[in-house]
This record gives sequence, structure tokens and C-alpha cells, in this order.
Amino acid sequence: MVLADEPPTASRRALYFHAKNRVDRNKWRNRHRQEPFRVFGAAPRPWRLQPSAGSSIEEDQAFIINGGGPLNVKSLDNNLWCEADGVGQRMPARPVSKEIRAAVLEQSGGMSQESIVVTCSEKLPAGSKMKLVWGKGIQAANGTPTEKEESFVYKVREPFKATLTCEREKAGAPCSPLSAITLSFNAAFDAKLLGKFKLTGTEGLRKPLDPNLKSSEQEAVFQSVTFSPPFPQNAELTLDIPAGLKDEAGRPLSNTASFPLKTRTGNLPPLAKFPGNFGILELKEGGLLPVTLRNVEPALKTARLALPGSHRFSEQRLTEDADVIAAMQALTKFEQQTGKVRMTIDGVTEERFDPYYARELSFLAKRPGVSQQELPKPGGSSEFEVVGIPLTKPGYHIVEIESQLLGNALLATPKPMYVRTAALVTNLAVHLKVGKDNALVWVTSLDSGKPVADAEVRVSGCDGQSLWQGKTDSLGRAPVDKMLNAPNCKNSSNFLFASARLNGDFSFVRSDWNEGIEPWRFGVDTWGETGEFKIHSILDRSLFRLGQTVSMKHIARSRNSKGFALPELATLPDKLVIRHSESGTEFTQAVTWDAQASAVNSWKVPESAKLGTYEIALSGGKRGEISSGEIRIGDFRLPVFTGSVQGVPARQVAPAKVPLALGLSFLNGGAAKNAEVQVSATLRPRWPVYKNYEAYRFQIDFDEEAQAAFKVESGREEETLILDKQPIKLDKAGAGQLDVTLPSKPKGPSEVYAEMSFSDPNGEIQTLRGRVELWPASVTVGIKVADWASSTGKNRIEIVVLDTAGKPLAGQGSQRSRQAAY
Repeated sequence: MVLADEPPTASRRALYFHAKNRVDRNKWRNRHRQEPFRVFGAAPRPWRLQPSAGSSIEEDQAFIINGGGPLNVKSLDNNLWCEADGVGQRMPARPVSKEIRAAVLEQSGGMSQESIVVTCSEKLPAGSKMKLVWGKGIQAANGTPTEKEESFVYKVREPFKATLTCEREKAGAPCSPLSAITLSFNAAFDAKLLGKFKLTGTEGLRKPLDPNLKSSEQEAVFQSVTFSPPFPQNAELTLDIPAGLKDEAGRPLSNTASFPLKTRTGNLPPLAKFPGNFGILELKEGGLLPVTLRNVEPALKTARLALPGSHRFSEQRLTEDADVIAAMQALTKFEQQTGKVRMTIDGVTEERFDPYYARELSFLAKRPGVSQQELPKPGGSSEFEVVGIPLTKPGYHIVEIESQLLGNALLATPKPMYVRTAALVTNLAVHLKVGKDNALVWVTSLDSGKPVADAEVRVSGCDGQSLWQGKTDSLGRAPVDKMLNAPNCKNSSNFLFASARLNGDFSFVRSDWNEGIEPWRFGVDTWGETGEFKIHSILDRSLFRLGQTVSMKHIARSRNSKGFALPELATLPDKLVIRHSESGTEFTQAVTWDAQASAVNSWKVPESAKLGTYEIALSGGKRGEISSGEIRIGDFRLPVFTGSVQGVPARQVAPAKVPLALGLSFLNGGAAKNAEVQVSATLRPRWPVYKNYEAYRFQIDFDEEAQAAFKVESGREEETLILDKQPIKLDKAGAGQLDVTLPSKPKGPSEVYAEMSFSDPNGEIQTLRGRVELWPASVTVGIKVADWASSTGKNRIEIVVLDTAGKPLAGQGSQRSRQAAY
């Protein structure tokens, strides 16, 4: 509703009422020169549309419009229309039939039943932009007209079209024989037609990959067809599609005339590839750096003759720590260079971002001490082969290959292309472990794995500055008895660099090398508290009442690699702060430390203190405030009774009923004679874990479909109430017995969870609880299947038989049965 103080128009129906109560009607009349208030119906407008503006729509799209209430349908004529690119006139938007309207609203998902459903009077041109226009003349059912015109823009979907895609060396080149050939569609088609797509070439007929073969969820429609590589080189391929192919909306393929579609594969792309960005080569194995080559220049027999098109490589060797660190950082920064290139695609020249711009530049061209050699390729330029580059001297090598043919194929502008890697050639393996106040470097031999004695060890920062030097002992160890802090290096990761030298050999390791040896990969828990100092406050308990005394002892310790140590007393805090967490109210005391770095304090809780949680902290000293514990102040009653709920026995096998023994007594001694209690119990499953047998499966863990197939009941996985508030009166000794009947024998490891409730003399209801283990049999069987074993291998299954305590049982027979795969 709209509240207004101006007269209604002729087309509006107005509701008049007089001002009452605290409104001075005369003052209002004099001020606004109006006698009554007037309330009008809100003007209709499209509060919600489906599909929403900006969506992609079909050519005969139906629009659902919620106008805020019932509309005058006749007012839609000439006031609700469609406009589309390529159509020179308005197209009226008209309501659909009752049957179509009901079906559309049923699929709409929450649109009001008062909404109107309209469609354009003509089919919209595919691929065009269109507008749905809500005009000013549309009226609500009560005659209130629309206040303004509104337009909603949509994109009509493109015609059903197919596009062939494949990887190419560059724009306009044939398809790579090593890449998949994919026919992509802009709309989905029936998955049953997949087998009718065919790709024919010199090797015969190929059928596309079927994604449903390797998926548990079967797709009913597909939007692409893929033929897997490899394909023959320089071959012509013909792609056929099913006759009369249509999308799921029944639209025929718009570019059917292009099929059968012919395409070609080119040569295998040129390739010069190292195994990685960095690697370690064993010196005593020859120090050969492998590189994979294909369709690049063959080397000339004259080694020193460098002609255009020759295949060359350059190499630099470094052995000084600072030089190696600087070269590694420079190479990393060099490879991160980016640039812009101009490319012509489909006759259009445009500028594109090139993240691999560094491959067009030489890293070693202007560096001193670089040697250049010819790289032989025995198999010729087109053969795919792995060639070894001899790096016979120990040290850190940077190797760079220059190839004109590689650049001609892969770069936007024909020019030489450069491929680089780095390698450490050595027979030494250096290991580094850094602690809080010390470190350890140990050196072993790559060929034997034995410790290397008398090796010269150096530790440097990422800035190249030396931090420590020493030699390894007879066990190959070099202990560093000082703190090693990695410096902060700009534009680089912060790391420590440990190197070793012996008889001309050189090797190193960085502290940030951890790929593949992260602790979590080996099940090592790396969580722990940090910091070199700790204060802990020991309390006799943590819950107190008003007026009680809190006694506490504070212990301060320093932490280093050897464990805990006594800190300097002068550095310890001198004030105890007890702070209410909710209000911030503080109580303070002085703290006096003894020679063992411990202190004792007591605090009587004031009767006026606020209830809640209090933080215990110690402040003062050079470390500031340190939190050391917390207590709670509450208003509570202490229990008078204690007791137990136990099974007889505590572990039972396939029982029909479970005997419970109940007991209740006073905390200060004496039985709770003739006490009245209530007992409730539930039956629930257990999933026991057997130590040293974690790799075995002891439970059937099927989903619902598999349970039905193997006729396995799932009731065991539900908690069931089997006894509800059974009243029991204990005897003069405060004891009682109760048999809990089970609905059926246990189907797996389970338990009876029992609770005994009673009125405590302090006026509160107390509850005691107990558990009784239930087993379906006195033995349990576990099975382990080696997932690495082949389908035809032997000894793939291991079976273990345990008792209910998890102890192995010898001499137990077992029988295996083979089931179909599930």
C-alpha cells in the first residue's frame, strides 16, 4: 500500500479514513490543506522475473513475471512487448495457454501463482540480443497503473553449432598428433548418439571416448566428443557425425553442411626438454644430464663450426657458495619474466600476454666463464631420442640449449628459443637440520650411503653471507653449536644454505627443500607450542565458590634444545593478575620467586566477586604479560551421593539380556539405604580399534545399495531405546540388580549405555552412567587386501582372528568366498 496526501487520479480507487487518537486533525488539515489521509494500491511492476535479466534464453522462451499481485490481463495488450536485434518492429508479449502456464509454474521453483506467463508473439532470432519491455499502461486488478516503463535485456542462445578443437603449435598450424581432437557443441545432445561419431584416417576407424564407461554416474547428455591421441603424422582425418543430429531441445545442427569435416595433423612438434628445473646427478655414474630431443637441428660433424641452424648448448659451472646462491636466485627471477607479443589469429592481429617470455632470451649469453659446445643428435633431426649431456666436473651447472627450429615452431616471431635447467653434479649428499639454538649438518656418500668424514662444511644465508664453518667427524656429522637465523632476502625465499667439499667434490642443500619429505607424509605429528619461555600455574582445582581460597603455584621455565632450564630470576614477572573475563575486573598481588623459579600465591574469592571465568596472568619483567591458567567462580551445590552402574560381567558375548549391578552410597561413607532410582538404557553400535591391526577391516561398511545386494541389515548402526525410566528401590546395602532385555542378539560390536537417575539430598537430580560391551561372537575377523597387488597375484588377502580383547588367536580356521566386484 502507498500512503499519500494528494488527491487520487480518476483511475485509482482510494480508501479514505480520518485521523484519530494523538493526531491533531485540524493542524494536519491546515498544514496540508487536505481533510483526509488517502491510501492507494501499489502500482504493479515486475518484482521478480524468471529467467532473470542477463540470462541466456531460448528462441521461444516463456517469461514468468510476478507483478506484485493480480493484474488486469487486458491491459497487457500493446503495453508488454519484445524487441530483438534484426527485427524492425515490436513483438507483443502474450499470455500462454492455461495448460502451458500450469506446466511452466510447476517447473519455476517458488514463483507466485498470481504470476503471469508470457512469450513473444514471434520466434526470437538465434544469437541476438532482445528486450522484454514492461510499459506504463499495465494495470493491477484494481486499476492502479504502472508508474514507469522498465526494460530487461537477454541474450538469445546461439544456433546449435559444432566446433573442432585441438592443440596446435601456433595459430593456423595443423593439429598436433599428440593432442586429443575434440568436437565441442554449444548445446547438449543425447548420449546414445555418441557411438555414431566416427573419425577416419590412414590407420582406420576410431570411435570417441565414452565418459560413462569410467563413471559411476551415467550422463544422459553430452556436450563434446573426444578422440584420444596419438594420431599419425601429416595425416588427413575425416570426422563424421550422426545423420540428423539435434540438441536436446530438438534444434538441428546449424553447420551440418561442414560435415564430413576434414582436418590434418602436422609433424610431431619440436621438442627439447629437460627432466626438470633442477636435479642432482651422481658424479661416479658419469654425470650425464638427460635431455629429450625431437625435430630439432642435427649436430654438425665439425664440432667448432657454428652455422645458422646449428644446435648448440652453453654451460656454466659454479662451486663458490655465494656464486651458487646468487645464480639460483638470478635464474629464478629470470624465468619469471613476462612480456607482450603481437599475434595474428584468423586474420586479426592482437597483443597478448606471454607468461613464458623468458624462453626467448638467453640467460648465459652475457655471463662470464660460459663454455659453448655442439650437442650431437645421432638419430637425426626427426627422431625422438634422449641424449646425455656430459657434465663430468663436480659443481652447480646451468645448462642452456639454443634452437632455431624450436623457436620457429613455438614462438610468435621466428627467432632462437632457449631451454634451460640446472644440475648439481656430485657424489656427496648434504643434510641439514635446524633447531631453535643449534643445527646439525651431516654428509653421506651417494654411491655407498656411508658417512663422509673430514668434509669441509659451510653454512650461509640466502644473502650469501657465511654464518658458520667446520668439518665433519668420523660419523659424517658437523654439529653447529649456535643459533642460525635465516636472513630476510628481498624478492626471494628466506633459507639457509649448507655446502660440503672434499677432494674437489662439491655439494649443497637448502633449508627450504622439503618437497617429498614433509613430516606429514610419514605420519609425524609436527604440532607443538612455540616460544622459548613458559609459565604454568598449578591449582588444586579449577572451580570455586564465593568465599573459598584459591591456592596456586607458578613455575617458570626456559626451553632450549636440551629441554627445560631455569630462567634468570631478574627477568621474571613480579605481579599476579586475576582478571574477570566478562567484565575485565582485576585483582592483583605481588609475586616472589625462589631459586627454583617457582612462586606461591593464594587468593580468597571476595563475597562480592562476579561469577564466571577468571584468567590468571603474570605481568612485569621484559616479556610483558603471560597468561598461565584460569579458574571459574560459580554458585553450585556439591553432590552427597556417589555410586556406579556396571554390567555383570562388563564384556558379554551374544547375550539375550544384560544384567546390571547398581550401587549408591554417601560420599562421606555409608550406604544409601532403600534409595529410589530410575534406570534407562539404550543399545548402540561400537567401532572398536585394535592396536597394531589398523590396516585390517573388521566391519562391513556397505552403502544402501550394497546392503540390499548382500542382504546386510543396517539396524546395528542406529541407537535404540531399550529401557525407559525403570523405577528400582535399592536394598539396605544401597545395591540393586536389573536385567535389561535386548530386542535381538547383537549383530556386531555394540554396547548397552545405561543411566541411573536419583534425587540427591542437596536437592538436585543426579545421574550416574555405565557401559557394557556386547559382542556377537567371542572372536572377530579382520581382512586386509593389498591394493598394490595385481588381479592375478597370490597372497593378496591377509586374515587375522582376534578375541574380544584384541589379542590374536592361533589355530583358528577361516574360509574365503569370492564375490562379484562392487
